Amino acid sequence: MRPYIILLILLLSLPVTHAIGQVDSLDFNIKNVKYEPVTEDYFADYKGAKIIVNYYCSDGWSISDHYSYTVILVDSLLMLGFYSPETDGLRYISYEKKILLSSSITDSMEHMLNRAHLKQIKEGIPTPTAAANTKEVLIVKYRDLNIAGGMFYYNVLQEDASPKEINAMVSKERKLTSSIGGDYESIMKAMINLFPELKSLTQQVLKMKK
Repeated sequence: MRPYIILLILLLSLPVTHAIGQVDSLDFNIKNVKYEPVTEDYFADYKGAKIIVNYYCSDGWSISDHYSYTVILVDSLLMLGFYSPETDGLRYISYEKKILLSSSITDSMEHMLNRAHLKQIKEGIPTPTAAANTKEVLIVKYRDLNIAGGMFYYNVLQEDASPKEINAMVSKERKLTSSIGGDYESIMKAMINLFPELKSLTQQVLKMKK
């Protein structure tokens, strides 16, 4: 089994406690967030790599209805993975791709990392306590950086909330749960931009409600 698929499975297997029921995001309590330490070196086979960046995201609204994707950059090697199970709400998709990038792209990522001033502000990756959530993980190994953290927000919204209120709520929960400091947004966005097929895959994965 290829390393990036093993990583995807391992990240998916991080323990998550699913509470059956609703979570009111407006009453979100930061004190309830648990952080799971990352004890395994998922990139042990790449000890000589100059730069390693992994962005992982899992999105869903129930225990079974979750899809996930990962973008992994190891020097000039880019590895992409997208997985969704077949459920009442999701279509089965298993997508893998591995390509070599130009030096200009990897140089650009290095410049962004130098400007982002990433830091580990809490040890571990936060674990949601309800199944309706979007969870993001960022792992970075570059020079003296050794980041393994993430954030999440709950996918439970008030019916009368405006798009502006929803975006503000999502931003607040991501910030409150994040175990990473610095400009992590720029790194996450840069990694997502390396996965041009992602938009099409996320559009295909959702089944239309009858």
